[in-house]
Amino acid sequence: MKIILVPVDVSDRNLKTIERVKAEFAPGEAQITLLTVVEGAMHFKYNDEYERHQQKRQREMENLSEQLAGYNVSTVILQGNPSSQILEYAEHNKFDILIMTRSKRGALGKLGSVAARIVSEAPNMDLMILREG
Repeated sequence: MKIILVPVDVSDRNLKTIERVKAEFAPGEAQITLLTVVEGAMHFKYNDEYERHQQKRQREMENLSEQLAGYNVSTVILQGNPSSQILEYAEHNKFDILIMTRSKRGALGKLGSVAARIVSEAPNMDLMILREG
């Protein structure tokens, strides 16, 4: 069984990533962790605004998890810098594959800062970086 890390954000790219996971792996072949990172509370003016944001992100993760019905899926929500948190989580947990979708920005040199850092610093695992669009 492959143990797969799928970092997600709040974009439509996530659906493409989920579809690719389903195309590549049958439900019994993969254990999937959906991981998202939210900015810290200091980025919000009021505590209740931060709480609403956290609840919204939790609902989004549940919706993405439902897209993988039949799969062994867990969700993780971390707080802080996205690339740092993704890399740290990947390093401290044993994953075979990291799957994410990059933006339409172009070749590797034009990847978003999160994807570019993950590509250059990811621990020893296979990477599947999908092109958006």
